[in-house]
Amino acid sequence: MCFLKYDQNRDNMGNLFKNKKTTMFDLYFKEGETGEKALVFLADIRKKYKHRLENKENFVTEARMYHQMDLDYQMLCINYPIMICEYQEEGYSKNTKKQLKENPYGYYEYFKEILQRDFKGVTFSKRLYAIKHYILFSYLTKQYQTKPIKDIKNKILYYLLLLPRKNKNQKILPPKNELKIVCFFFFLRGFYLP
Repeated sequence: MCFLKYDQNRDNMGNLFKNKKTTMFDLYFKEGETGEKALVFLADIRKKYKHRLENKENFVTEARMYHQMDLDYQMLCINYPIMICEYQEEGYSKNTKKQLKENPYGYYEYFKEILQRDFKGVTFSKRLYAIKHYILFSYLTKQYQTKPIKDIKNKILYYLLLLPRKNKNQKILPPKNELKIVCFFFFLRGFYLP
């Protein structure tokens, strides 16, 4: 189940739910949620899933596990707060950049998994967010792959953002066949990306 989370001033730390049932992926990538929520799990279901750490790192975003749960379950969303919280100076939310820098492999896998999802209904800004972070963590982990990117619009964004970049030893360019597909797509769409 997913509930609202309030800050100490009793202000909602996100949006009200639009749907009674959804997934974490849909909530944040399709329904426009930008804030925080309070999650409650049935113990038997939660125990089926583990936080998967990569490359001997010590941290991975919990969202990676939630997106795995999405494949099997939906959440019941309740527009009622069950948590009032306060950010701590040494807490995770205030040190996000440090976590990202120190744990790039887990985040690389997280964004790679996101880009394998169905992006129908995902806003342009959320597409851009996913692609930019995938490129960032590809760079930090030195793993450049387009294969995990399923959606053609996402592949186009990936190439547009990546084409000007160079690695020390090689240019990072799409394979010739994919470059032709991208160029043809832009020609057909009149250089407009919906």
